[in-house]
Amino acid sequence: MASKVRYTIERIRSLGVEEETTLKENDSIKLVKQKLTEDYQIPVGYNGISAGLEVKAGVNVVIPEGSKLVVL
Repeated sequence: MASKVRYTIERIRSLGVEEETTLKENDSIKLVKQKLTEDYQIPVGYNGISAGLEVKAGVNVVIPEGSKLVVL
């Protein structure tokens, strides 16, 4: 039986996670950066989802007609 690894926020930070990374605990956790620092355009035909996204002042997020961006 595989051992389960628990990732607390402190443990994740101690790993030096600085870029988008996937850490698995039952394939249920996806890590994403908290702050968007560059302009971003969602591609036509796609939707976007983010957890706790903060957009830096002056950064633009372009959402095409018919697409959505959901921030949890």
